[in-house]
Amino acid sequence: MLDTRVKDWTTEPHGAAVELTYSTLWRTFGVFLILAAAIWLSLYAISKSFPFVQNGATAIAEEKQILALNPHMFAPGDKIRVIAFGNSKTLAGFRPSVFSSQVGSESSAENLAIPGDSRFLDLLETALTHGAAPTHVFLQTLPLPEDEADRSQSPWNYFLDNKKMVKLLFPFRPFIRDAIIFAFESRSAGSLTAQYRSNASQIEKMREERGYYFIKSQSHYAGDRLPDGYSLPTDTPNKVATRNVDTNDPYFQRLMRLADQYDFQIVLIPTAYRPGEFAEAPPIDAESVKALKSFPRVHVVGPAYWIYDLAEFSDPVHLNMHGAERYSKQLAALFQGQIAARR
Repeated sequence: MLDTRVKDWTTEPHGAAVELTYSTLWRTFGVFLILAAAIWLSLYAISKSFPFVQNGATAIAEEKQILALNPHMFAPGDKIRVIAFGNSKTLAGFRPSVFSSQVGSESSAENLAIPGDSRFLDLLETALTHGAAPTHVFLQTLPLPEDEADRSQSPWNYFLDNKKMVKLLFPFRPFIRDAIIFAFESRSAGSLTAQYRSNASQIEKMREERGYYFIKSQSHYAGDRLPDGYSLPTDTPNKVATRNVDTNDPYFQRLMRLADQYDFQIVLIPTAYRPGEFAEAPPIDAESVKALKSFPRVHVVGPAYWIYDLAEFSDPVHLNMHGAERYSKQLAALFQGQIAARR
């Protein structure tokens, strides 16, 4: 006869119910971890398989990391070996091939500037530890004071800096955004394949130019040159710009330790501004010279900046290719006159 009595669950042993609950929880958690790991690995693999989907700044930053790993950055016969670091102004302003051709056959240069970030010491240390041996490091500005997270070299640094933590855990995070931008830009290129080839060719050209990169994407005027009379409301034509030199900052002190350890000189070079952006700079950056006089490895050459013609800028901030050529030639002449002659 069928037993139709309702089972009294209250009579079940309490331990069995708890054990069942924990067992279900752990199985669910295990499935979640497996799925999360599979998604993470898939996104990471896709982002690495299609590097030229990334936008210009991200692709350039990753390429500079690859360039820094090259132990043969300089040839054995290069007596003058220059690496330039900085942000996009250096990236689009310093042409190593032009500079080296002016300085001489026994010189070589590399542009390891990264757009949007003047914090370069990790990249410099990567290059040094992988065999690059510069005689001179070119900087338009010295390291700026950093926040506490950037100053710390402890592994806890990642827990103090949200950006570093997110980058560590989700290195593919910008890929989805870049893929959307890539798909949008591919319409003008004709197809996704054409856009991918275009992006790849830009990075290849940067390799051929030893790290120099013309920022075409921000050039919106005919002939890649600013029109006559161009100005911005933020321009201060009666103000002389000054460099920020903080010799007490740990980031600067770390640079000095690297210079001593790897025996290279630091050359503080002029940057380039538009007419009207600032007033003409004095021929010698006396304030920086005074602040750095007790650091024999640091050399301040020329003024803090040069004023270039509007026609030599492709956008309000960056030099075009003609401006970069002039800047690199002028820098070579300044270097030969003030630094190379002392060696």
